[in-house]
Amino acid sequence: MSAPESSDGYVYADEGKSAEERHRSAVHALESKVDELRAARSARRLHYLWLIASIVAVVLLGYSGALAFWQADPDSLRVIGLISVVLSTVGASYTLVKKRPALVDLNFEARQLLHVKHSLAAKVPVDSVEALRIYRESSLDLVEQFRRNATRNRGVHNAFQGFVIAGSIMGSTMTALVGELPDIRWYATVVTALVSISAGLTGYFKFRERGYNEQSTADDIERHYNAVQFRIGEYQLAGGESEEEAEKIRLRKFAENVEKLKEEQRKRELQLEQSPGASEERT
Repeated sequence: MSAPESSDGYVYADEGKSAEERHRSAVHALESKVDELRAARSARRLHYLWLIASIVAVVLLGYSGALAFWQADPDSLRVIGLISVVLSTVGASYTLVKKRPALVDLNFEARQLLHVKHSLAAKVPVDSVEALRIYRESSLDLVEQFRRNATRNRGVHNAFQGFVIAGSIMGSTMTALVGELPDIRWYATVVTALVSISAGLTGYFKFRERGYNEQSTADDIERHYNAVQFRIGEYQLAGGESEEEAEKIRLRKFAENVEKLKEEQRKRELQLEQSPGASEERT
């Protein structure tokens, strides 16, 4: 007997399961499809880089070949290199065109699975223990996302700061050697300009502050998650006629705290986006 088919065209093998179980299955299928779509998009970016690099190589080799043609006979190695990068450009273009329909199909399937997820989520009682448990477990993904963003922002900040420190030393050294090596002044100018740009970007985007705020939010959410699991702190006592009712009260309080932390994080992000003058006017 075949599995029943839903109104949206998808066949459910677990039609006999509860709404919560079907919702979890739909979330798992959606996450798998989104991960596959993300990998396909990353491959497309690499193909674009391949194409751009090939075009740049074609332009440079073509220019050098034309320049050499007017001065002397073109070198055979240059001609072979030009033919190679032309073939590389054609291959990159063909790969992009060939892979595009598959990417469109993946994007469509991901949207369909997202629709299935929303349809099943609408059937799950919002105030049920199962829905609150799903929210609690999904908070771990939020913690991972905040920590990943915090690590990236810290890495960018440290990279800029390291370049500013090393560039300042190199710029000072080059400036001191300009009297003995006059040609080095251009290098000193470029290094000094890059140091100034790096310092300006660090001060404008505030990567360190963003990383600190995201890491703090992730730690707070994880602290509440562990407190609910071990029933400590504010989650130790919960009134209720039964254990299920007490668990619902704890999970509801956890959801309120997580939403409050998310709102505070959004406010901190908005404050970082504002200029100092705008912040002073609001206060």
